[in-house]
Amino acid sequence: MTNTQTSHRFTIPQTIQTQLKEFYQWHDELKNGLDKLNLRGNEELDHLKIALTKTLFDLLKPNGRLLIGNISPKLSIGTTWAMECLCDWYLIHRTKAQVLAFADSIPENQLKSIEVITEETGVNWFLDIRKR
Repeated sequence: MTNTQTSHRFTIPQTIQTQLKEFYQWHDELKNGLDKLNLRGNEELDHLKIALTKTLFDLLKPNGRLLIGNISPKLSIGTTWAMECLCDWYLIHRTKAQVLAFADSIPENQLKSIEVITEETGVNWFLDIRKR
């Protein structure tokens, strides 16, 4: 990433109020748009996915990139159990089609590209959306 690019990571916390506080602390930079935005830890906000994806996409500069992480169904039951019982974190495993559906409200003519990418284990999926 060059010095001229603006990039942020937002971790979606437990409450919407905390989420908005974290999100708006970057307000001045967000007004100018972002080159890259990586959203992670957001499984519990399933009912807000489409609206949130569109809102974050709109913050990108032209040729900007939005990455939204999600856990695939390939995560082992043992790991899922540990995360739920020990960390009180209940994951929502989604198919690639479900992850792609997050972008349903983004007009196609604004998209440069959209795909679901994965890391080498195949457990962590990322919706990779690039703006025209």
